[in-house]
Amino acid sequence: MVAFSFSEPRFVPLILSGEKDQTTRPLTTGRLKQLKNSKALQLYYQQRSKEGFKICDAEKSDLFIIKLQPECPYLVDDNCILPFPEDKAEILAQRDGFECYREMFGWFLNKYGTVRTRDSLFIVIRWTVPRQIHEPEPIIPEIIIADVIRPKGVASQ
Repeated sequence: MVAFSFSEPRFVPLILSGEKDQTTRPLTTGRLKQLKNSKALQLYYQQRSKEGFKICDAEKSDLFIIKLQPECPYLVDDNCILPFPEDKAEILAQRDGFECYREMFGWFLNKYGTVRTRDSLFIVIRWTVPRQIHEPEPIIPEIIIADVIRPKGVASQ
C-alpha cells in the first residue's frame, strides 16, 4: 500500500469526482520501487496534520516518468526523451487537477523551485477508484465542503 497526501483543499473534490485521477511527484528510486510492487493506493488530505483525513482508496492504473519544461512535458522512456504533443500536455495537466499545462508548470515552479523542476525527473501515478464517489464522504470536515465543494452563497442543508 502506497499513501499520497495532498496539501491543497481544491484537489479533494476533484479526486472524489474522478476528475483528478493522477498525481505527479519527484522521482526517487525508493518511491519507484514501492510503486512497482504495489497496486493499492491510499489518498489523503494533509495526512500528518490535525486537519487531515483519508480521501479514498484507489488502485494504481498507470505509471510513467516525465521531465517538466516550460514549453511542454517530455516522456522519459529508457534512454529516449520525447515531447508530449500539445493536446496530450493539456490532458496531462487536467488529469492532475490543473486547467492547463502552463498552470501545472507554474505550480511545480512554486512548490519545488526552478532548478529542481527543470532538472529533475517526475513520476506520474494514475489511479482508478473502485467505485466513483460523487458525494463527499461524511468524514470530510465541513470547512472543506463549505470552502471547496459548495459554490459560494450556497448554504449547507
